[in-house]
Amino acid sequence: MRPVKVNKADVLVKLKANRSTHRAIFEEAVEGYRKEVTRQLKKHIKEMKSGKPKRTYISIPYPEDHTKDYDNAIEMLEMSVEDIVELDSEAFMAFYKDDWGWKNQFLASNSGYSRTAYMAMQAIADD
Repeated sequence: MRPVKVNKADVLVKLKANRSTHRAIFEEAVEGYRKEVTRQLKKHIKEMKSGKPKRTYISIPYPEDHTKDYDNAIEMLEMSVEDIVELDSEAFMAFYKDDWGWKNQFLASNSGYSRTAYMAMQAIADD
């Protein structure tokens, strides 16, 4: 498929809105992560205080974040001296439609901590 010529300002508006949504999901996931870590640590402390210590191991993956991908794309477009830019299909899907190669993994890994990520993942599954 041939690249498409698009108005740089339109793509920037969309890309910045997508970045904002992404960042909000990440921040919500970080809050959920903190709550889960705290919950598990309290559980293990309670077990230790009760005199029934067990082997304790906690492995909770930190929320995934791709804000830098948005920032790089925004900076790239803002640096362009052209008002009309060409996007190949991959860049168009990512920048305009917010369909990045990592999007499903981002939503899946953060859905345990973020209701917004969970709902977005469900919406994709329903399509």
